[in-house]
Amino acid sequence: MPDRPENSALSPEHPSPGLRLSVVIPVHNSAPTLDASVRAAVAAAGPNDEIILADDGSTDGCVASLDPLLLDAVTVVTSPVNIGRGPIRNLGVESSTGEILVFIDSDVAIERTALERMRTAFATDADRVALIGSYDDHPGDPGVVSQYRNLLHHHTHHTHGDTATHFWTGIGAIRPEVFLAAGGLDTRRWARHLEDVEFGHRLIDAGYTIDVMPEICGTHYKRFTVRSMIRTDLRHRAIPWSHLMLADGFRLDPFVVSPVQVLSGAFVALALVSLAIMPFALHAGWIMLSAVIAFVLVNASLWRTLTAARGPVFAALCVPLHLLETAISGFGFVVAVGQRLRRAVLPSRRTG
Repeated sequence: MPDRPENSALSPEHPSPGLRLSVVIPVHNSAPTLDASVRAAVAAAGPNDEIILADDGSTDGCVASLDPLLLDAVTVVTSPVNIGRGPIRNLGVESSTGEILVFIDSDVAIERTALERMRTAFATDADRVALIGSYDDHPGDPGVVSQYRNLLHHHTHHTHGDTATHFWTGIGAIRPEVFLAAGGLDTRRWARHLEDVEFGHRLIDAGYTIDVMPEICGTHYKRFTVRSMIRTDLRHRAIPWSHLMLADGFRLDPFVVSPVQVLSGAFVALALVSLAIMPFALHAGWIMLSAVIAFVLVNASLWRTLTAARGPVFAALCVPLHLLETAISGFGFVVAVGQRLRRAVLPSRRTG
């Protein structure tokens, strides 16, 4: 394969051949963020690009409430009932005619040059098959939890390598012939959770490469509270991702099982065990404190990112949030293992 071009060659100042992009934005009751997402996509699109809103049975009138000028700039396809994130994106793809498929979430407003950067990335490298971008470093919701959660994602996509073993439909692009040859996004088990991650595994197994290009970015407007973070990270990420990892022969994704994340999980587990035995063990308190200090030190790169984005006080406020997020991830893995063991044991009990 030829060498990848330098990032500077991917700037809008370097004109690229006119590859036609098909931008697919899935929509489900997205009224709070859809206008910003569509407005940004329309502003970033070239004259030959198309933007497809795939409405997944919305009941809040979010598509109809868009500015008429925005509606005139897009194509709308609709499922009368909610069918899930994988199937609704596939429905959008069925209506596409472009040479590159682009997926953007309805709570993401892409940066003005994002689509041109994608166009140039594919035009200047005929061997490039798929790429994913990143959230930017100024999340749309001002809350501390939202800022932390989205900046953590930003940090991960900027520090975990130039390629990924999963696809990401938050901001991602792929050649349509490859998307179709791989079978599209799952419509069954993974139709509602991790449909893009599972699809990426199929791409990797087929011998393709998924490039990580964090300079292709957008603002994420999703609002997180502590409660919603726990629910999202446990039910929609940690548990299903652990099941997917275990089902694929314990496939390790460096974006979620990096050495730093493994060490962080071990230190959090040690701290929790020390806390539990503190009434019975003389030195448990010192062990817990040492584990927390080690956790802070091993995540130094994250604190630098948070400090650069929002200052040292904000970074300090994020330490307990990151402890919680790490504990949720570890607990989700334990739950998934327990569920798989239970399913393996119950049939034998029924047989007995």
